[in-house]
Amino acid sequence: MTPEQFVAKWKGSQLGERQASQEQFIDLCRLLDEKTPAEADATGENYCFERGAAKMDGGEGWADVWKRGYFAWEYKGKHKDFDAAYPQLQDYCDCCICRFGSFDLTMSINNVTINMTLSKLCVPMRDGIYKDLPMSPSWRTLLRRCERQAESGEPALRTAERALGIDAREEFSPAFLRGLRKLVAESGSMLPGIGAVAQVRAARDIGGTGSPLEEATLNCTRRFEQTGLRGDALAQRALEQALAFRGNSRSRQIEAHAIVKAGPQARSIIQAVRRALAAVDRKAMASRILAGEGPVRPIRRPPVDADEDLTRPR
Repeated sequence: MTPEQFVAKWKGSQLGERQASQEQFIDLCRLLDEKTPAEADATGENYCFERGAAKMDGGEGWADVWKRGYFAWEYKGKHKDFDAAYPQLQDYCDCCICRFGSFDLTMSINNVTINMTLSKLCVPMRDGIYKDLPMSPSWRTLLRRCERQAESGEPALRTAERALGIDAREEFSPAFLRGLRKLVAESGSMLPGIGAVAQVRAARDIGGTGSPLEEATLNCTRRFEQTGLRGDALAQRALEQALAFRGNSRSRQIEAHAIVKAGPQARSIIQAVRRALAAVDRKAMASRILAGEGPVRPIRRPPVDADEDLTRPR
């Protein structure tokens, strides 16, 4: 790309920051005959767009473009506060990017400012420990939320509820739920001290697949039947307890991963995971499962804002 072509393309651009930033940076690479981030580093370990960074105050931010040991780059859309871009980078660049000294670049669609920063502070950049969590995508999403301070509240709770609900949807077969309802109804008609559930040895005996959640629910049903619970209340309580066991099990898996991978930040991540899972309304989820409505609520997708600040929760 020639300088004239670059100017002609971008001089009259009315695109917002997120709409334009990556394409303009790629065009700049073409102009300077340099490799783009993806061409230079297919892994994104040393050179990439949208690099996550820990802030000095404990929050998180994102460098629009980052190259290890060379520069961090922050874009601002037209009519945005261009002077705020450099302090924004400094908030995490000084401790996260500039290990040996590097350039900080702030850029609007029409302006570029370059500053030289030298720093001995070093809090490592990270993409997130959620990426290699050996669990399903829904649980990795929960860990990602809990890593990010801005998303560790209500967004993490919604994600925890969805992750637990997906587990339930995948492991509870319709035949098992029908068999369970029939079983607890029989239990309600029996004399005290005689249990219908105690005679069932495995989830497959009442039509289930034998999944861990089905077996846990059946075990809980046996236990609560011995305390005198009968009928729908028995099924409801057993399902709630089985979901609680699953949440605790998943929490322990995530906690073990965080302790190994997150270092000093593990404690805050673990606390966020525990809070999110403890806040899940398991009673309502169990009721939906028994009613055949499905445990997972539909996702309400918010409107897209092209210039949204991704460091703030929705």
